[in-house]
Amino acid sequence: MLSGQKSFIVDTGSDVSLIKPGVSNNKIEVASIVPFGMTGDELEVKGVQRIEFYCNNQKYWHQFYVCSLLTDADGIIGMDFLSRVNAKLDLKNHKLLPPRLKQIVVGRIELPKRRVSPD
Repeated sequence: MLSGQKSFIVDTGSDVSLIKPGVSNNKIEVASIVPFGMTGDELEVKGVQRIEFYCNNQKYWHQFYVCSLLTDADGIIGMDFLSRVNAKLDLKNHKLLPPRLKQIVVGRIELPKRRVSPD
């Protein structure tokens, strides 16, 4: 997994969460569903990755579908994650407030730093 801060779009219109290839080096598993993009076309999913990430020092694990995205963001947080954590959205201030957090998350997710062992 790559370390450091990453940018994600919160998309309430997306049923699933997506991540670009190469953002995480976790193993890519076979995807059990085929998601569709906003145009109705099938997304070219390479598989799914279970990813650990932090928002305001709160650790989360979530499954992301790996596919290319037409955005500068590293991924999309979809309704699968937002519903699971019962997140609250402040649309006026463009902020996400998961219920377990006391502070508001403002558009950054940090992946933990991992040591890569040489082959």
